[in-house]
Amino acid sequence: MKVFFSAIFVFLTSIIFINSSQANDQSVSCYQTAWEHPEKGGLGLTRGMALDLCKGAPVAKEVLQCYRKAWEHPEKDGLGLSRGMAVDLCKGVSQSKKVISCYQTAWEHPEKGGLGLTRGMAVDFCK
Repeated sequence: MKVFFSAIFVFLTSIIFINSSQANDQSVSCYQTAWEHPEKGGLGLTRGMALDLCKGAPVAKEVLQCYRKAWEHPEKDGLGLSRGMAVDLCKGVSQSKKVISCYQTAWEHPEKGGLGLTRGMAVDFCK
């Protein structure tokens, strides 16, 4: 019985370590892209903003995709949020399209089917 519980403990510890390692890899990948200069394919965020955006990122690609859409100018099909609001909206997301869609609905005027929230309220509502 003792061997059985030891085996289960080793197995569970391995799973936790692997999942933790994958999450760390996602955070590092996200941070590297977020802090990288835009001429090199990055977002050009300050170290602090990149850290805030990417800390604990479950899926780097989703966090970065969300940020790009949130910060992009509306004429280029973005939301036009400030950098800080885009970071707040997108940090920790695992499904960027759902978060962006939520924000669009929350911020849209009620006469057009939205909730009519302010930008800040919409960010808080959808994150």
